[in-house]
Amino acid sequence: MKKVAIHLSYHLALLFILPIAFIVTYVWLYFHPSITIYEHLGVIALIVFSILSIKLLLNHYLKNKKLVLFVSSILYSSFILGVIIYYALVLIGLYSWNKVITEEFIVSYANQAGFFFDAINVSYHLIIVALVILYTILTAACYFFLRKFHWLPTKQHNTTWLIGPLIFSFLFFCCYFCYDYLISSDAASKEPVKLTLHSGKPKGQQTHKSKLEYATDQRLNNLEDQARKNYQINISTKKRNLIVFVVDALRPDHTNIYDYHRDTTPNLRKISESQATSHFTNVRSVCGETTCAHAGFMASRFVHQLPDNIFTLQEALKLNGYRTNFIISGDHVNFHNIREVYGHVDDYFDGSMATGYYFNDDIITINKTDTLPIWDGKPTMIHYHILSAHQVGKKDPAFTKYMPSESYLGKRSGQAEIKFTNFYDNGVLQADDVIKKLLDTLSSKKYLDNTLVIITADHGEALGEHGFFMHTNSVIEEALHVPLMMIPYGYQSNLPKQSDEFMSLVDLAPTILSEFNLSIPETWIGKPVQHKIERPFTFFEMTPYKGLYDHRDKKSLWKYWNNTNTGEEFVFNITQDPKENNNLVWRVSSDLKKEWRKATQFEMSH
Repeated sequence: MKKVAIHLSYHLALLFILPIAFIVTYVWLYFHPSITIYEHLGVIALIVFSILSIKLLLNHYLKNKKLVLFVSSILYSSFILGVIIYYALVLIGLYSWNKVITEEFIVSYANQAGFFFDAINVSYHLIIVALVILYTILTAACYFFLRKFHWLPTKQHNTTWLIGPLIFSFLFFCCYFCYDYLISSDAASKEPVKLTLHSGKPKGQQTHKSKLEYATDQRLNNLEDQARKNYQINISTKKRNLIVFVVDALRPDHTNIYDYHRDTTPNLRKISESQATSHFTNVRSVCGETTCAHAGFMASRFVHQLPDNIFTLQEALKLNGYRTNFIISGDHVNFHNIREVYGHVDDYFDGSMATGYYFNDDIITINKTDTLPIWDGKPTMIHYHILSAHQVGKKDPAFTKYMPSESYLGKRSGQAEIKFTNFYDNGVLQADDVIKKLLDTLSSKKYLDNTLVIITADHGEALGEHGFFMHTNSVIEEALHVPLMMIPYGYQSNLPKQSDEFMSLVDLAPTILSEFNLSIPETWIGKPVQHKIERPFTFFEMTPYKGLYDHRDKKSLWKYWNNTNTGEEFVFNITQDPKENNNLVWRVSSDLKKEWRKATQFEMSH
């Protein structure tokens, strides 16, 4: 009996070693509460005890010992490979965009696996072969382990009528409680399996995932509902079309329309020279990732001020008689539910609906635009999301102009290298061509006859500055600074031709409505640039960073942020130090730092 107990402990150690190592790392690195360890190991325990129960049943009812050993090896190796793959996906998600991967995201990318690996120049067949080899090795290792450390009790034939039902009952108990735990939603839980199952599509009150970790504020929801009731529709104004291009991760300083030394945007340069284009050089996003950046733009709110039921630009336009079309590169339905930020629109199309294509390929926006009817005179908003400059966007070899070029996908830290900069610039060149093709098609279909075209980005991209790569992991200027061009077609605009005044994406939607002589919702925080934007602070954040720009010193723009996990603070005089090389946290007055700390102490949910 002692030997059986010792061998059983070996089995438990084999099945628990990976989950323990993962969950301790998960809690330690991402500052989650220690209760998360017990929650996760509880789920694993139910699964492990289910496996052991099945093994007992096999041993109890089957006479062929080799068959019992083989099936048990399959169960063990399947569990181990399953947790390896799942934990790898969780860590990739956290590493890449600071979020636990969701069920919808896993299914979506599994269906697109061939396209995805082709896009990043990795052999899909090689991945399959590697997984098969790994599974075979794990199964063989488990077979020899089970044969050496045999813990199954000796079968007692006269107790068959009792042991079998008892094991079945225990197996049912484990499966039921595991299922009940996983399907029950808990907004406060940070347990990864629950986050995977419950963080994709909306459940309960919250209908979008742009609020980062902020709790529902019913007061904000009530104010938003009241703003809808109070909104004044303008019937008499002649309506203009609105075309919005959001180029994911586009940096202004890597476009030659913002004086970049490379000709990465030749088409936009020609457009800006031929049209009465307004350039805005000093625009910042509200955060360093797509979901909250879109909500900040469309609902004119900083992240901590977002209600659940956001009143968006497209909703205001719909109330004023507009048709609203969204044409999106990427899968915004299954990627952390970005789709819900857009709300009810007349026509929505994204990469998840484009069969036969990699959903991160901008060709789908071009093909969808080709199917649009000739403009019928009804005021129309068309919103595009372009992925060519993004590291996961499908790259066309025709735009590999700058060499050597190498993708930095998955690289979150390190120093700038020319091959990574070239890869990014080639993507910008491709995005420029995509916008040209879309504008040409829209023009041929009469959508540009009386239209305001917006070209901007949701956030920037780090290319080695301060040791960062990509986005979602910092609030440095390269991650927040975005381009903004506003191009009137077929009418005379009163927008400034060149503006160096500081502006946030929260100011863009009010600017558009002001340009169209339409009412601005009373809950919006942003201000139209047609009037001078006056506010003491402009906020930004990206978990775990929260910060602000301080505009009160007319001679200098100050930037402050803190790391809510570690307590580190950063202060820069952006006017004198735009590259953020000198942290002045110890040189500014303690009273000023206290004021900044208080201003950024937004209440979070935990």
